Amino acid sequence: LSGAAQRVGFSANIMGSTAPAAQQLMAWDAFLTRPLHIPALPMQELEHNLLLLRALGLPVQDERLEVWYDRMDAGRAARLCAGLGGERRLAAVGIGAQEPRRRYPAELLIQALAALTPLCDFVLLGGPGEQAEGERIAAALPADRVRSLAGQTTLPQSEAVIARCALYIGNDTGMLHMA
Repeated sequence: LSGAAQRVGFSANIMGSTAPAAQQLMAWDAFLTRPLHIPALPMQELEHNLLLLRALGLPVQDERLEVWYDRMDAGRAARLCAGLGGERRLAAVGIGAQEPRRRYPAELLIQALAALTPLCDFVLLGGPGEQAEGERIAAALPADRVRSLAGQTTLPQSEAVIARCALYIGNDTGMLHMA
């Protein structure tokens, strides 16, 4: 209907189901000149997009994810993380998520971080709306082992903080994908 010579996309038949509802979804594949099937292997969303590029015959020269921050962002990250991660690993903890269903309960996160305190120091990352939660989580852990940066960093500064860390713990959010 669009008049496009090529219509490449992911097949609606992602589970191989023969249920009537699945059959209706698979009918949408008729609108594609080339429906692609996602491999059964777990893949990050970027890898799905790269599959589309390859299917179109476009070269993918580098599969690494990139984030950009400058020296000023890196310097601020260093100052904000000063005193943490000396003899232990530094872990970034993404505490927020836009959708409530994607948020790990703070009480359980506190328990998990407390169990990891012999191994790690923590920097808590989140937006301005997560400042109170960051302070509550930080207050429940040893003061010299955790620092809440929720609401205190720009996106590039958060990227620079994550780059300083050996581990990322967090919700399924953009910050997770940056990590």
